[in-house]
Amino acid sequence: MSVEPYLRRGIFAASYCDACRRWVWPPSPRCDACHGTTRARSYSERGAILECSSRDGIVFCMCEFPGGVRVMGRLVAGSRLAGSPVVVSGCGMNPNGPFFEFTSG
Repeated sequence: MSVEPYLRRGIFAASYCDACRRWVWPPSPRCDACHGTTRARSYSERGAILECSSRDGIVFCMCEFPGGVRVMGRLVAGSRLAGSPVVVSGCGMNPNGPFFEFTSG
């Protein structure tokens, strides 16, 4: 199952491989380590900022979550410092694809 149904409901999700017990990102029907079949699962909403930048007053950051999953999104509130904890405060699907929003947490 795709992660899109989760994202459409505002639930942060990723692909998980039961065979080798690892998270797969970007989401994929096959594990990139063991080639096993994956399934969509809700995922940790707590991570940390790796780096940030801004453009036209919007702050974007790359965040890392447990299992090494890295997600880029918009920082809507909080510290821009690398290592700062974040929470996924919003996610979903729009006409351009998935989106993610973070706040310090």
